[in-house]
Amino acid sequence: MTVTFRRKAKCDVVEAFEFYEAKRRGLGSKFVQRVDEMVNMIAGFPMAYAEIHDDIRRAYLKDFPYSVFYKHSGKNIVVFAACISRDIRQLGRNIV
Repeated sequence: MTVTFRRKAKCDVVEAFEFYEAKRRGLGSKFVQRVDEMVNMIAGFPMAYAEIHDDIRRAYLKDFPYSVFYKHSGKNIVVFAACISRDIRQLGRNIV
């Protein structure tokens, strides 16, 4: 499986890393580790997570109130966001 992060998803991860690292040293690294673990799970089982909007799927991170939002097509996975989502319709407009 090929996994590609859109620019917004990369920015989401960096911003969350900086936020958590400012809260406690090492917590930002743990966040990035959880994102990596989830992306590996998605690559192995892309259809295992709930479809929430126009083929966009959501996978919840362990230990953090964040989700990874992605689309799966053939052998390709595109990660659109890694963020806290309160309004799925707004998220759909902002990431696609």
